[in-house]
Amino acid sequence: MAHGGLTLSQLRASHEEINQPCQFQGYAMRASWFRYIDEVLGREVLHGVVSAKNGWHPEAMEAVLDMSLDTIDADWRRWVLARYASHANADSEAEAYRARIGWYEPCVL
Repeated sequence: MAHGGLTLSQLRASHEEINQPCQFQGYAMRASWFRYIDEVLGREVLHGVVSAKNGWHPEAMEAVLDMSLDTIDADWRRWVLARYASHANADSEAEAYRARIGWYEPCVL
């Protein structure tokens, strides 16, 4: 999280351009976002998002979520940071992980 990295709105807006080069980062972010929806808003809301009538267009997801994606994304980010902060030794474990995958550079737009 310290690198700044991508935002979910960037992943949505520039999917075609950045999905391939940022796939590792994007996949983890998207999976975490869906987990947040499931754990915080509930399984029925999650099912509504993934089966939205108009696909994955922002308007369709916002209609199901009954709030803007900007609001959801901000709430998700706070949730992720709180989970990270609550994990004992998170910083040292993250640093050790980054050392093992030294070839990978986070996507920053």
